[in-house]
Amino acid sequence: MYREKVKSMNEVYARGYRPEPTEPPVLCFLEDFLKLKGLTVSELSEKTGISRQTLHNILKGVYTPGVDLALKIGHVLGVSVESLFELTDAAWVSRVKIKGERTLYLDVINLFLLDKEAKEEEMKADPAIYYDRKTKRMITPEEKEAIEKKELEETLKNPKKVARLVGDLEEVDKRSIPRIVREALEEKHQKRFVPKYQLLVRTIPR
Repeated sequence: MYREKVKSMNEVYARGYRPEPTEPPVLCFLEDFLKLKGLTVSELSEKTGISRQTLHNILKGVYTPGVDLALKIGHVLGVSVESLFELTDAAWVSRVKIKGERTLYLDVINLFLLDKEAKEEEMKADPAIYYDRKTKRMITPEEKEAIEKKELEETLKNPKKVARLVGDLEEVDKRSIPRIVREALEEKHQKRFVPKYQLLVRTIPR
């Protein structure tokens, strides 16, 4: 088990470590090419055999397609895969490993470096592993889930809030509204809830 106190984030950076990037490792330009070709997601789904949900996730940057799907999309649109997708700096990192190939984490609240075993032991003792920026307190995964569920339900019942998140309701498939609202709130919640334990990575030289 490994657990080490550090004085500051500067010490973490000085060792060549940093928390795993939250931005996606791949930029997606699929939406631009869909507009250029005059295709909808549903039409692309029919032409490629890729589900609309998967395509929506690709467009949102929450899912990076494998080689087969990327080639299939490129073939249908008549463009290269390199035109559709581009690596970001977040792709050029590797996980920090310590003795015995153990993954290293950072407790960003108390500034401790620790391995998975130490992290799991701490989580059993104190399951509050998210910092809520809004209430300025630590909460458990169950509390976080309850907050997110309540906000989603309240938002879907409020037409004004839905309109702000969705845009022109007349141009949106009504069946897609809950998904669009949920995804918009997920982005908001990622900023609100800070994980106490964050995976450490180091940059791969290029």
